[in-house]
This record gives sequence, structure tokens and C-alpha cells, in this order.
Amino acid sequence: MAVLVAMAFLSLTCYESLPPPEERQLAVYPTDIKDAPEIRVLAADDIEKGTLSVTGPFRLRVRSVDGRDLPLGGGKDAITVQILPTSRGVKLGMDEYEQAAILPDVGTWIILRCTVGEREQTHEFRDALHLSRRLVNRDGKVVARVRAVARLNIEEYLVGVLAGEMPASWPMEALRAQAVASRTFALYHIKTRSNKEYDVAATTRSQVWKPQRQPNPRLVTAVNSTRGAVLLDRNRIFPAYFHSQCGGYTADARQVFLVKDIVALWGVRCPYCLESGERMSMWRFAITKDDLTVRLQQRSLIRSGSVQAVRPRGEGGKLLTSMGRVYAVDVVLAGGTVMKNVPANDFRLAVGGERGEMESTFFSVAHTPTQIIFEGQGFGHGVGMCQHGARYLAEKENRNFREILLRYYVGAQLARLW
Repeated sequence: MAVLVAMAFLSLTCYESLPPPEERQLAVYPTDIKDAPEIRVLAADDIEKGTLSVTGPFRLRVRSVDGRDLPLGGGKDAITVQILPTSRGVKLGMDEYEQAAILPDVGTWIILRCTVGEREQTHEFRDALHLSRRLVNRDGKVVARVRAVARLNIEEYLVGVLAGEMPASWPMEALRAQAVASRTFALYHIKTRSNKEYDVAATTRSQVWKPQRQPNPRLVTAVNSTRGAVLLDRNRIFPAYFHSQCGGYTADARQVFLVKDIVALWGVRCPYCLESGERMSMWRFAITKDDLTVRLQQRSLIRSGSVQAVRPRGEGGKLLTSMGRVYAVDVVLAGGTVMKNVPANDFRLAVGGERGEMESTFFSVAHTPTQIIFEGQGFGHGVGMCQHGARYLAEKENRNFREILLRYYVGAQLARLW
């Protein structure tokens, strides 16, 4: 049984009157952890075709298309083979398998070059890579694709997460805060997705993972110096969300992700990201009503009709007439039909949540005869730790990672699980 060593603890008596957390929303406290667990990362999905290169010695574990687990194979030399989805599994070179796992030896790297939709992607791994077939619906037709899932130790995974989520040049205490938040987020999904094919995605769907052959030493230090440290909400692991810039106030997870009873994910005031100086947090995005209609239909937020107006709603369902944190929108269609209470973050991602588009859920809306104009501040969903705020607290106020974390995850416990 893991020994829980409290590193820091903040409690408020008003929390004692809250109802007990629901098991379906908070993972059971992980008392069975003896060491850093393995995590399964969805590295690439929906692969139509590609090539797989292994730079040195490796082992190969496969299951035949008739369901038999075959003896462990492998090779000592570097190889490059084509990968394709088939009607029964995955084709590696001339051989076809239901599933295949490539297990590289120390010093060997796996390089996956693949086509996903219209995009070419390249991924590099030094740990096990599992390939399997999945069936997807494309324009009413079911087609086969390949799914690639990497398996590695969570601590090694976190070095790649820091590379994808925070500049290595940022203050060490901000990097340490990011490492703890990301470890907590990852462990929560390990505990709650054991019956799924993967725990987290390598993209902003979860947290960005960019494994590097020669990782920055500062990122390694940030992970190693916080090894096993996680956040707990009343002794339970929780999804420690984070984002780039909150725009002045972090969002309440109950409104954005519809989760309950996670006190640490209630919103807090954060003026720090507005003063970080990294980038002006104000943004403006104008889109034609026709283009907005197409984007919402592609993400299945509306099925038919054309968008005429968007009405933002804040906390408690109140209509917002000026800039503020938006939790849901009403989409008004031609003819007067209204799609009510569409979650604001779902709407943002459907419209386009990248830089230069609809960057956050902190916005106001204006209309012209042909366009809808969104103006706002911040970047991201707004829940949990504000990364630019964390940088400011570390750089300008000399706060350590514990103080930064407890500033954003109010009432949380900081503990070391391994």
C-alpha cells in the first residue's frame, strides 16, 4: 500500500458541510500504487497509411488475425515497413495481424510517419507502441483505420508533456507546478479509464505530449524534483485541468465540464495573466454566418438550418450583454428555432479554438447582417491553473510551486504517492 506523505495542506471549515463526492465523478483514492504507473497515450488515430521505422534492436509481440497470441519475435537491425489498415487488422510490411506491439530496446527509437485525413504526421517514441485496427464512419461508409497507442512510465511521459505545454525557459517553480498538475490529470485518467484502449491523448484533447530524443534538462529537473507529487481533492484524485490564460477569472468546472463536487476546480480571481507581458490577452474573431453554420454542422452541434444569431449565457443561465465568462450559448437558426444551452467550450472548439479564432469562453457577441463577431480575453477553457498566471507568480512574486498550485486549486491537498 502506498504511503501518503502530505507535502502541503490547506483546509477551510466551510468545506466540511459539503456532500460526499460521487464515485462516478471522482476516482477512488489510489491506495494500491507502489510505484510510478504506466500510462497509455493515444499517439495517432484514424491512420489511413504510413511507414514505421525502428532504429535498432526491438521485440515484436503480435496477435494473429484468427486471435492467437504468437511467440515473441523481433530483430537486431533497423527496419522500415509500411503500415495499412485491413479488413481484419493491421498490415506491417507483408504480414497481417489483429494487433501488434513494437517493444524497442534501450537506445532504439520508433518513428511513425502517417497520413491522418489530409495531414501528414511524424511521431517518435522510445517506448512500446501498440497498433490496432478501428472502424470509423466516413460520410456514411464504415472504413478501417489504424490506432497507435504508446505505453510508458508516467514520469517519463511527463517530461514530454512539459515540452508540449510550457516553455522550458519559464521559471522552475512554474514548471514544477505544471508537472504536478499534469501528473494529477494523467493519474486521474489512468484510474478512471482502465477499461478503455488508452488513458490520454497526445493533443489538447487531454494534454499535449511531445517526446524528445534530447529533452531539455530543466524539464527533466521539474519532473524529477516533484516525482510522485499529486493534488487531491478531499483525499481523492481529480482531473487537474489547466489552460493558457484565464483572462482575469478562472472558470468553474461545474459549468464548463459539468462535473460536480470537485471543490478544487471552482473558479478563482486571477489578475496575473493579464500582467504577464507574454501576449495581450484580448482577441477578436469575426466569422460569416454561413461559415459558422458549416462548422457547427461538421461538429454535429446543429443538424440543419442556418445560424442567424448567438446569445451567450453566464452563470445561472443569465443572458450576457457584455464581456464575461460564458458557460453556454443559445444558437438562433433561421425561422426562429433556438438550440438552447449549448456548452460554451463545446461551441468554442467547434467554431475554432486555436490562436486567431475563438480563443476562450470569456467573450461578448455582436452581429451584422452577414457576420457574427466575438470579442474576448484569455486563451483556453479557463478551468484550473492559468499557465501565464503561474509564470507571473513564480517570476514576479517568487511563489513556489506549492503556493502556485494552491492558489488555483483552492482547498486541495498536495501529496506524494510514490
